[in-house]
Amino acid sequence: VATTAFGDLRKEMDQVQKLQFKEKEKEKRGSKVREIQQLQSSLHNLVNCLEVFDRYVPKHVLARITSDKPAEREAASTLWMQKQLTTVLYTDIQGFKSIVERLTPTQVILVMELYYTTCCTVIEEFGGTVGDFVGDKIMAFWTSEREDHALRACHAARRQVDKVEAMATEWEKHGLPAGLEVRLRMAVHSGQCFVGNFGSPSRMKYGAVGDVLGIAQFFSRHRTGTFGPDNRLR
Repeated sequence: VATTAFGDLRKEMDQVQKLQFKEKEKEKRGSKVREIQQLQSSLHNLVNCLEVFDRYVPKHVLARITSDKPAEREAASTLWMQKQLTTVLYTDIQGFKSIVERLTPTQVILVMELYYTTCCTVIEEFGGTVGDFVGDKIMAFWTSEREDHALRACHAARRQVDKVEAMATEWEKHGLPAGLEVRLRMAVHSGQCFVGNFGSPSRMKYGAVGDVLGIAQFFSRHRTGTFGPDNRLR
């Protein structure tokens, strides 16, 4: 019995290290041995903490933190940066202030949740990293580790527009005012910037720093356009 229980625990621990949180549920079998029960309980508490932590940092950063390779773990826990060709995508909501003034606090939270969930899912689908949230602004970036980083950012921008337009047809179902119009402003820009862990030894984050971000943000505020049927920004 103990051998089987330890085998189950080992499987769960292997899955946790691979960040396969969902699969762990299939392996949850109780043991009659108290010490093993305590180990199982501690492991499940650890998994719960990692699942929450996964919402705060990019998945590939969490994968480095839990890696069995010392070099990857060290890279995840120290300050470092490298200069890379990077494509940045800035997205925000056009006329966000006027939209907020028409809604209740509960409705604002709901709109933001739907907007963030939709756009962030698209960014991750195209292999991007969500770098920051500032109000209604989302900053995402793709590094030159992917040769088609700029194309991925453009596809993500186009897909965000489609998804938000589709989402807007269901406002009433979510208890939001009919006719609520949410239009996105966005800008894509590529250039050299610093990517890595920055901050202080006691508080750091993985992200990108450089003029590329400022230029993309500037164009997202001051240059407008719409996507035509040929998928070109006009």
